Amino acid sequence: MRWRPSFLASLLVVVHITGSASPSVAAEPPNAPRSNEALEQAHTHFMRAKEHYRKGEYRESVRELETAYALDPTGAELVYNLAVVHEKLGTIDDAIRYLKRYELMNIPDAERERARASIKRLEGARRTSPPVTPKPDSPRPPLPPSKPRRGKLDGWTWAAGALGFSGVAVGTTFGVLALAGQPESNPRTSSVRSYQSVQDEASATSTRAAVSDIAFGVGAAGAVTAVLLYALRFDHPEARVGLQINGTALSFGGQFK
Repeated sequence: MRWRPSFLASLLVVVHITGSASPSVAAEPPNAPRSNEALEQAHTHFMRAKEHYRKGEYRESVRELETAYALDPTGAELVYNLAVVHEKLGTIDDAIRYLKRYELMNIPDAERERARASIKRLEGARRTSPPVTPKPDSPRPPLPPSKPRRGKLDGWTWAAGALGFSGVAVGTTFGVLALAGQPESNPRTSSVRSYQSVQDEASATSTRAAVSDIAFGVGAAGAVTAVLLYALRFDHPEARVGLQINGTALSFGGQFK
């Protein structure tokens, strides 16, 4: 395909490129002469459109072609390529509209007949094909149920563990005091140490030993309870809450093929 710039601009520069694409049909720009700078910018956008087209990025190609066409409204091949890319996208109405615009431009008779044949073909396809509707986004699959994990740390487990630790600590303290205050095997009385004092010391030591035994028993029971509460129960993770939203989606001088 050959890019035909406006008359005045064609005296300044002639650019040749191939391939292209474009977005929705816009109103045809005025056929005013374009400057050399505008034509160079149009060439840049056309080459980008060509690259997008080769990658199958038709919508991006359409946007670049529309920009190039706005810069050079007499570029007939830009209009034809817009029709080609819209047909690739399945937007038949836009493809036909661009072909009809191309048919009215300054092109050879052979190209005009070719455009008419393409219009006839697309109109027939439009009558027999259902309209293209955006494909709704597929809903996100539900999260798989989480498996319960053996071993549960909750308030009961921590409370039992704290009781066990406290019992051992108290039992150890009173056990040390009981050992330190243990009376002699043959205690002797004196003027400062009466028989009643010896009896009181023995009674206190016995009480400390008893408290130590009880505390150790409570501590052991708490520790065993904490272990059982942790090991014999399963931890069920809280259900994950998620929001799910379901949707309603070229060298100038050549033509896209």
